[in-house]
Amino acid sequence: MPKTKLTSENIQFIESNYLIMSGNQMAKLFNVDRQVVNRFKRKHGLITPKSVILESVAEIFRNKTTSTPEVDDYIKNNYLLMPQKRIAKNINRSNTFVQTRLRQLNLVIPQEVINSFKKGSQIKPGNVPVNKGKKMSSELRDKISHTFFKKGHSPENTLYDGAIVIRHNHKERNSPPYKWLRIAKGKWVMLHRHIWAQANGKVPDGFIVVFKDRNTMNCDINNLELISFEENMKRNTIHNYPEDIVKAVQTRSQLTKVINKIKNQNNDKKQN
Repeated sequence: MPKTKLTSENIQFIESNYLIMSGNQMAKLFNVDRQVVNRFKRKHGLITPKSVILESVAEIFRNKTTSTPEVDDYIKNNYLLMPQKRIAKNINRSNTFVQTRLRQLNLVIPQEVINSFKKGSQIKPGNVPVNKGKKMSSELRDKISHTFFKKGHSPENTLYDGAIVIRHNHKERNSPPYKWLRIAKGKWVMLHRHIWAQANGKVPDGFIVVFKDRNTMNCDINNLELISFEENMKRNTIHNYPEDIVKAVQTRSQLTKVINKIKNQNNDKKQN
């Protein structure tokens, strides 16, 4: 585990290098939490001037975005032999830099080469992970044990029994929202069904609980009604609407079929 105190050698190092190294870099070097280093720097007024920070960032930016003849040669010699991300890592540049440089050098990767890179990166059938069957060393476990979830731990956003949330069955299809109730850990039920069942018993097979006013947020027991699947189908059939609406819906359905048929024909022509 990281140390919580700085040694005299650590302090001397900070005082000599705070202008050229970040607190995070020194914390890793000392194996202490970075807050320990930053707290010491603030307490003793060892604040890196903003001009020094900006120049350091500018230098890193220049190194990451400019090319050299050696870098260009490496890209030219390897762009057909290894994926762009590996090239970027080997030359200490970003993947975007490599993509841009390929375009500037007029180097085009054939599609079959791209496909071979993708195929080579896929996990092969029967592949055995290198750490299969290996146990974590006691030293490593002690070092990272503070990151483990403790037994019985629950995330901060874990809800309690009795909590109510609103969900959509198909949000992208503009389906109506429904209230859901947590009755136990990992067990949720639709609130309106639960309320009806509490008052009348289990919902029989082949029946559903619906809202009299069609407002799915109104779960008052007086607004709930038990009907059969058959009755629900009758209530929602298109023929319950006025004649002009029925014709408009039917016309739209026919038009959609024609459009889809034309799209399919065009797709078949492109493939042929």
